[in-house]
Amino acid sequence: MLSRVGLVASSIVAGLLALELVVRLVSAFDRNYLDELVSSRPIEPDRELTLGDLVRQNADDSIVYELRPGVQGRFLGMPVVINSLGMRDRERAPAKGPETFRVVGLGDSLMFGWGVRQEETFLALLEKELNARPPSKAKFEVWNLAVPGYNSVQEVATFAAKADSIRPDLVIVNWVGNDMDLPNFLAERPDVYSARRSFLFELMRRRWRAWRGKRVSSPTLVPVPFDESSRLPSLTAEEVPARYRPLLGTENMLQALDRLARIARQYGIRPVVLFDWNSPQADPAKAESHYSSRVAVKEWCAARGYQVVDTEERVLRYLESHGLDARALWLSSSDPHPSVLRHRLIAEELLSSLVRSGVIQSSAPSPADPPPALH
Repeated sequence: MLSRVGLVASSIVAGLLALELVVRLVSAFDRNYLDELVSSRPIEPDRELTLGDLVRQNADDSIVYELRPGVQGRFLGMPVVINSLGMRDRERAPAKGPETFRVVGLGDSLMFGWGVRQEETFLALLEKELNARPPSKAKFEVWNLAVPGYNSVQEVATFAAKADSIRPDLVIVNWVGNDMDLPNFLAERPDVYSARRSFLFELMRRRWRAWRGKRVSSPTLVPVPFDESSRLPSLTAEEVPARYRPLLGTENMLQALDRLARIARQYGIRPVVLFDWNSPQADPAKAESHYSSRVAVKEWCAARGYQVVDTEERVLRYLESHGLDARALWLSSSDPHPSVLRHRLIAEELLSSLVRSGVIQSSAPSPADPPPALH
């Protein structure tokens, strides 16, 4: 009797070990991983979402992650819908009509519309005003490819992967001061040789939680450590995995912007780089460093054929004329993402600059005249 029990127990242990080996082999060789099938399940609509709920892993290490198509809910209290093409937007037809002028926006949480409604974002306002300007036979589409936490390398890699199918007529990249830093997430490749964890147990636990309707976080995407005092990723260059070092640093950022300029030339379009003005840094040294970087990147982009759009003059003029503090541009006193007002001012400056440059044909008497304010 005892020998039979021992045989059964040995068989069970051997079977579990074999399953553990299979799961480890899949984790080692499958770039998408079996576990990711669990975390990619449909998310219940209309619930409060985290940033991790909005994204999924992308197999390209220069992109790392992307918005998860089909997600609906509320993010920071605002309705968020990710369409089937992986954009925060209504559904869009990939095929472009003969009279369609398609503008593509590349950016991070600012362009995405962090904390505001989709229709309040500056790209949505730009599209609305472009289509309201008579007379025009063209139908303007402004596609928002922005993803929170992206840097320049990710933005350009995403555009390069989608440009052939999108067929852009204009591309706008939104530069911000952390575009040379690491993104919000990195993909963790599991250590299949580790004896401190059971891959089989972790898989079964995630499947059990998913079956019971519990929230299941992505097992392959991990947040990048963040230093609240410096507002920068806390990993040093030496601590960054080798596969992600091409995402980090000023040189890689500039190479990405140079790549975007070359891609734009291939499509016969002129790239636009947008610089949004925010309130000055509290630390004078940080403020001077940020301003110097901003000026240097503007000059660098202009030398490579970019049309440079800077909101600083318009924003400062508006604040002065209305007696407002710069914090009116913030989402809240603790969150410097753009407020609804700032999104509107960005849209106005974008439209004005595109009309003045002739990229967008104007019906106004003089292309030099600024367009009316957006409402």
